[in-house]
Amino acid sequence: MDVLEITLATMEAQLSEGLTATFLIDALFVFRDVSDEEMTAYNRLWSTEPGSHFVKITQTALENARQTCSERAFDLAGDSEQRQKQTTEQL
Repeated sequence: MDVLEITLATMEAQLSEGLTATFLIDALFVFRDVSDEEMTAYNRLWSTEPGSHFVKITQTALENARQTCSERAFDLAGDSEQRQKQTTEQL
């Protein structure tokens, strides 16, 4: 392995550890009020092919919605900055 490969492997391992920790913290928060029975049922559903497909579709839809909202927020912020700049220039 050359230095670049070692560096990339190290960075990937560190990122993976951070993402795993973040995911676990998020999951603990999201599922804090879910009973063991409900989690077991959810896991059983997720483990099936239709359940896994449903979860993937739902996650994709949520990611797309977050992306759209984020883009719209940046657009609105840009519009606001542009209006502020125009107002300042008019003064």
